[in-house]
Amino acid sequence: MDGAPVEQRQFGDGHYLKPSMIQFYGCRNILVEDLDIRNPAMWTIHPVLSRNIMIRRVKIYSRGAMVDGVDPECSSDVLIEGCTFDTGDDGTVIKSGRDTDGRRVGVPSTDIVIRGNTYYGRWGAITVGSEMSGGVRNVFAESNRVLAGSSYHSFYALYLKTNNRRGGTVDGVHVRDLTGGPCDRGGFYIDMNYSLTGPGYGPIVNPVIQNLTVDGLNIAASPFAIKLSGSSASHVRNVTISNSTFTQIDTPAPQLSNADNVVLRDVRINGVLYGSAPGNRYEAENATISQGVVESNHAGFSGTGFVNYDNVAGSYVEFAVNAGAAGTATLTLRYANGTAADRPMDIAVNGAVVAAAKPFNGTGSWTAWQSTTISAQLLAGANTVRATATTANSGPNLDYLEIQP
Repeated sequence: MDGAPVEQRQFGDGHYLKPSMIQFYGCRNILVEDLDIRNPAMWTIHPVLSRNIMIRRVKIYSRGAMVDGVDPECSSDVLIEGCTFDTGDDGTVIKSGRDTDGRRVGVPSTDIVIRGNTYYGRWGAITVGSEMSGGVRNVFAESNRVLAGSSYHSFYALYLKTNNRRGGTVDGVHVRDLTGGPCDRGGFYIDMNYSLTGPGYGPIVNPVIQNLTVDGLNIAASPFAIKLSGSSASHVRNVTISNSTFTQIDTPAPQLSNADNVVLRDVRINGVLYGSAPGNRYEAENATISQGVVESNHAGFSGTGFVNYDNVAGSYVEFAVNAGAAGTATLTLRYANGTAADRPMDIAVNGAVVAAAKPFNGTGSWTAWQSTTISAQLLAGANTVRATATTANSGPNLDYLEIQP
């Protein structure tokens, strides 16, 4: 019965739900290790409203529909490591409740590490959604492999899916060193127009997907490399894809719709470069720093770290850059500002201010990296670009400068 209170939702004869094979509900301090699990009826390992979870060296084999591998739901502090997924549905998939009920419970899945796993298919290898109405934050994945299985391939290497009934916010998904192939449908896919299923899914509540970094995504053999499909009412925001290579791609050009602030840096698809090459990027940690410090405690930065300005006016970072020829160039500064306050900076080229008190507004969190651009004249050969804080709030955390002619 649609909209029935929870206490009235009772099933009698002739009514059934597919069970998860292993489900932890409201638990703490969970270890699942060295198991070989086969043929679940539904999701295989399903922690719900739980925290401090370690799932290591587990092998999962499933066939059919809705037979995911590991599905943390409304759970936090999760490590999924060294596992093998040969599944009929998503491999590792982060969830947080569905539609009206998901928003009613309102508990996000947060602080999840997915590391050193192998995926043989079928749907998304590393996935978020589509049941994400309670929100998902701070997902970190590294050193995972997508390989051809005996009977399946993964459809997507990285897959985020939702729709305009889900609500909820996915904020901060960071993926590094995800490699392999083939992927039968695509490499990296964000679908905010995913199918609506089931009765009584409630009113339109547009979800949010923002602040993603993908570094070292290397996929061979797929219909497309990158497809980011936001909705007209809720765009995908702040996605950076870097140092990635795609080969044997049927439709090579990245497909971006309703997606804002998408940065491609050293992305090569079928040998063609998309975005700036590394030679045009200057890391802040390698620049001259006055009254600031190099740190690496906020995820999503490029290189080996970023510069945290001291809280004084006049602190600065100065880049030494080279231009092949004199002329107008686009200067892109990547930064994060986890406060609500603007942190304006003067941007000077060769000692002359070209953008006075340029705004560096709040980005929502210190792991939410955004980019801002300036047009300026460069000399042929050596130049300096200095970013100087103009208030006692200091500058934002500064990641790098990119130069494009």
